[in-house]
Amino acid sequence: MADFQFPDNFLFGTVTASLQIEGGDRNNNWFRFCEQNKTEDGTHCIEAADHWNRYEEDINLMKEQHQDT
Repeated sequence: MADFQFPDNFLFGTVTASLQIEGGDRNNNWFRFCEQNKTEDGTHCIEAADHWNRYEEDINLMKEQHQDT
């Protein structure tokens, strides 16, 4: 595969989905998908990324990636 270079003025960003970042939502299709043991590695969306408790660490990671401009 050929190398690809982004333009110097290209800005990367970060997005999230509430289910991925917060977890705990039992009223959606992904929860039902997980309840049926359909994830390849057996993980469950109810736990998510624990952003509620790790938001400071997550913000620092975004800053390290220069996403604070």
